[in-house]
Amino acid sequence: MDLAGVQRELAKEEIEKGLAMRFRAQGGSMSPFVRAGDIVTVEAAEARALRVGDVVLFQSGNLAVVHRMLYQYVRGGATYLLTKGDSVPDPDRPVPATRLMGRVKAIERHGRRIDLDSRPARALAVLVALASPLSAYWRPFARRARDAARGLFGR
Repeated sequence: MDLAGVQRELAKEEIEKGLAMRFRAQGGSMSPFVRAGDIVTVEAAEARALRVGDVVLFQSGNLAVVHRMLYQYVRGGATYLLTKGDSVPDPDRPVPATRLMGRVKAIERHGRRIDLDSRPARALAVLVALASPLSAYWRPFARRARDAARGLFGR
């Protein structure tokens, strides 16, 4: 197991113990909500407690990924999450709930804390999640949602 794998396992253990975990985000798949360099706070969460639009941390192969949950479903007795990065066109492969590590509770950017449970952030999260699968058909709406997100989360 490489260093990143050890860090992932330690993070998973901390979250499972009910401790919040903080880390610096990398990549741009969740821009403008989560940007490279943002500090992300993750808390423990069970799949059944997640809501449409929640930003979740899950394990995908050797990576820990932060993406938005569009919805969840049960097949063959197992729960799956359908997730997608906000700035990528296609959803991820279905994520077994057993790979869920936690839910993003807050983001810190330039010394400002953004609580994802706040009413404005929650409303915007739901809009983005609902518009996401239809973004090719609703580009003007998707642009307005993106612009609103930039206004809420800063440029």
